[in-house]
Amino acid sequence: MEKDTKVKNIGILAHVDAGKTTLTEQLLYEAGIVKKPGSVDKGTASTDSLEVEKQRGISVKTSEVNLMWKDVNINLIDTPGHVDFSGEVQRALRVLDGAVLLVSAAEGVEPQTEVYFNALKAMKLPTIILINKIDRIGADGKRVLGEVHNSLTPAAIPLQVCDLNDPENPQIELIFHEKYKDSTYIENLIESLAEKDDEVLCKYLDGEGLSYEFIKDKLSYLIAKGEIYPVIYGATLKGIGVTELL
Repeated sequence: MEKDTKVKNIGILAHVDAGKTTLTEQLLYEAGIVKKPGSVDKGTASTDSLEVEKQRGISVKTSEVNLMWKDVNINLIDTPGHVDFSGEVQRALRVLDGAVLLVSAAEGVEPQTEVYFNALKAMKLPTIILINKIDRIGADGKRVLGEVHNSLTPAAIPLQVCDLNDPENPQIELIFHEKYKDSTYIENLIESLAEKDDEVLCKYLDGEGLSYEFIKDKLSYLIAKGEIYPVIYGATLKGIGVTELL
């Protein structure tokens, strides 16, 4: 039977305390499923139902919630981040259509981040890398992006500009904006696509202008194949970047 493309199983993975459950709550809120995002610290998160999860503020089991977004039925799989419960994550990977891998903008790439990314890469699962907690003291998006390139993959491509000049009010903006048309952001993206796709390479070497639509189509194709990993930014506790992620 052909798989229904309108139903997607999306896993949320990260090292412990990177903000997975908080992100899940914000996604549910943005989609209108809950009136108010639950809190991990207060034990009111929708996916933390066990008493130990409420008391300790961590996830120890895989939980599933459902939401609709733009006519797509999304099953969100919120997974544990602690190494003791990594078996739960490994089982969840088998049913995923794609994943969101969170990395803290303060702590950076941590041991379980690498373990989970390597598993996603081996399965060629389409994965968005979300550099989270950009509102935290010590947050450094540029440094953490470098860690992602060095420890995870050089095929991680930022699709947003992240301005942390005002830590209380971090700003993010998609690079597909007229003011970034001739920027290094777009140049780096095109070069990364050219390394993976012969058509992009030929057009690039011939000096042909590449439209945003052409770039986006190629980007989607290579993301779906698990060859390019888009990087975006957020501060999920404040709901920053959640709509863009959806």
